[in-house]
Amino acid sequence: MIFKRSYKIPIYGGRLFVLFCDNLEEAEKHTSLEFDTQGRDLSMFDGGCFQNGLEHYVIFEHETEPGIIAHECKHFVNHVFHDCGVFLDTHNDEAECYLLGWAVNRVYKTLDKLKKEKHG
Repeated sequence: MIFKRSYKIPIYGGRLFVLFCDNLEEAEKHTSLEFDTQGRDLSMFDGGCFQNGLEHYVIFEHETEPGIIAHECKHFVNHVFHDCGVFLDTHNDEAECYLLGWAVNRVYKTLDKLKKEKHG
């Protein structure tokens, strides 16, 4: 089962799609994206971050962990910054931290909606 929500990305533009699925193969078929796994089997991954133009996808299996959410959201931030020509700055990382926090909050908001739908 795929559970998906979409959010407008503040400041930088584009959309973030948060997907929860039974497995990543299911998500790949649902999104019509070809996931670049660098030759590794897709079943080896617990989550993923993919992009199609201004559409960004963070995808997780239903039983994910906070560390995986943070990991994939950090990839999302890097994709957005790269596309916008923003360089990561370890001495002034407020913009990076803001977008990372926003993305993690969207994932947890989606996860809460999924749990409510499953358990009423």
